Amino acid sequence: MQTTKNAVLAWLLCLSTCILWCQNPGQLGVLPSINLNKKLPKDWSLNVKGESRQVVYREGFNSQYQLSDVSLAAAKRTGLQSNLAFGYLARLRSAAPLHRIFQQVTLVNGYTGYRLAHRFGADQNFSTQENTVYRLRYRLAGEFALQGLELDPKELFLKAQNEYLAIWQSPTFTPELRLGAFVGYTLSRKQKLELGLDYRCSNWLNSPAQHRYWLALSLYQSF
Repeated sequence: MQTTKNAVLAWLLCLSTCILWCQNPGQLGVLPSINLNKKLPKDWSLNVKGESRQVVYREGFNSQYQLSDVSLAAAKRTGLQSNLAFGYLARLRSAAPLHRIFQQVTLVNGYTGYRLAHRFGADQNFSTQENTVYRLRYRLAGEFALQGLELDPKELFLKAQNEYLAIWQSPTFTPELRLGAFVGYTLSRKQKLELGLDYRCSNWLNSPAQHRYWLALSLYQSF
């Protein structure tokens, strides 16, 4: 357990170092979201997610609404530690709405005091004002109990994740890196809260890189 906590602290230190070394403060904002999950018969489940982005700093402090996402996904459990999912996302913004179709595979491994999840995904993004965007992505996320050896109700936990994206929009290719560090609280077996920092860096192949920081607040509710 002590080794697990040391690994989490080392990861958090790495994230902090990345932030401190960025010469361009980039963009700061808030990212509230809500996830609703419903189990269905025969190992199926549904997820409804709503998320909004509010920019508070970009070349100066000036609060500005950016966009909202609403998505619906269906997942099928394919084994003790894996599931397949597909879904649709609608992005509402000042420009023409964006429509996304996505597919993903998730593998979850449980260990004493923590669990790791690997997610492999692809999505296709359509808009009347833009060329189609194709993305491949991989995310590694870990949840670490801070009290005891399991994630029990009324207890805090740490969550760390990193994600890599390959983005194609003719005629350009843009990689993106995402890092996240969150403190969570398990309200009950079916409800939890997370608060933390979501850092995203893109366009590093074509200087200057774009740095975006989001203060993320997420609520997860199962039924």
